[in-house]
Amino acid sequence: MKWSNVAAWLLSIASLAFAAQPALAKDLDKQVVLDTQNNIRSLLISISFHSLFLTATDQTRAAKALQAADEAIAFASDPLVPMTNKAHALMYLGREAEAIDLYRTNVGKAMGNRTWQAVITKDFDQLTGQGLHHPTMDKVRPMLSPIVSKN
Repeated sequence: MKWSNVAAWLLSIASLAFAAQPALAKDLDKQVVLDTQNNIRSLLISISFHSLFLTATDQTRAAKALQAADEAIAFASDPLVPMTNKAHALMYLGREAEAIDLYRTNVGKAMGNRTWQAVITKDFDQLTGQGLHHPTMDKVRPMLSPIVSKN
């Protein structure tokens, strides 16, 4: 089975689980529901990121990456991780202004022990390393660089 088919299948299962979650919450322990939400969120983040590596020639895959990122954001108490994937998907979909706005809006925010800038830079390096460089990356990189004081 091709990765794109697996990603689509997993995305549809995650979407169904997301839709069914409120009904399940009535009958399940709150911790079980929370664990399930976290597992689905992690799956969606993974799907959205790995789908980006398939987007060079296929806008449908970029749209699926965006959908998975949006659904992961809906699950997230801290949406920054899936928001990185959303920004990347918007970039590959040609929605440059929206992507740049997301990149710019989150500059300076902490993501665990790293910064938004460090995470985006690493993602750009990984995508570029796989031959998926996008011209928008060249516009975004300067805003990710540390600001050096001239004093």
